[in-house]
Amino acid sequence: MVELLIVVALMAILVTSALPSIVQVLQYYERLKVERITKQLLQEARNTAFSLRHRIIVCGSRHGDQCNAADWHHGMLMFHDVNLDNRFTPDVDVILRFEPLNLKYGAWQWRGGVSAPNFVRFEHTSGMPHSSFGSFHYCDFEQKHLFRLSMRNTGVLVKYTTDVRC
Repeated sequence: MVELLIVVALMAILVTSALPSIVQVLQYYERLKVERITKQLLQEARNTAFSLRHRIIVCGSRHGDQCNAADWHHGMLMFHDVNLDNRFTPDVDVILRFEPLNLKYGAWQWRGGVSAPNFVRFEHTSGMPHSSFGSFHYCDFEQKHLFRLSMRNTGVLVKYTTDVRC
């Protein structure tokens, strides 16, 4: 019985000492997940806008049924803006894809320009993000894995690890 208690105590010590490093690994992989999903979704939005000649909008969304500027860390909604009003209108606009993020270790935000502060818009005429310039910012809660994805005028995202506003 004493041996069993000693083994359990040693296992508890090992688990508690390994827990911080496990959390750091999970934080790192969450950052990679956010970066990969965002790049893929925006590339798909750009390609769809160009090939189908539709205005495509990507916005933050909690459940994939409406846009909300404060919900980028919950997920990203991509839709065809049929009526060209720059907002998701149920029964008119067509949802193309919803990517849930459900971040646990950080926050994800879009910081757009004056004409598109809450969404990224790819134009139906060229597939380019005209007037949808800005950057995505990822800030983990321990401020260790900060980065931003800045959108160029061609729709290409460039990653930076400096000048990240949290």
